[in-house]
Amino acid sequence: MHIVHLAAPAIGGDDPTKDIDFGERAVHQRWSAGRDDTRRMIERAPWQRPTGPIDGVIVYRLEDL
Repeated sequence: MHIVHLAAPAIGGDDPTKDIDFGERAVHQRWSAGRDDTRRMIERAPWQRPTGPIDGVIVYRLEDL
């Protein structure tokens, strides 16, 4: 099983309440960041690399690639 972990990046001006900021601007910034991270991950496609025969679950994090 291959899992891609995409974490919400910090966006300028973030503070501890970022998880409850649903303003239009904040939502669009997060969507854009998520879309950009997803595109970068798809371009890198680490799941296409060979894996070991006993690897059951592999988690890919963008910051690790």
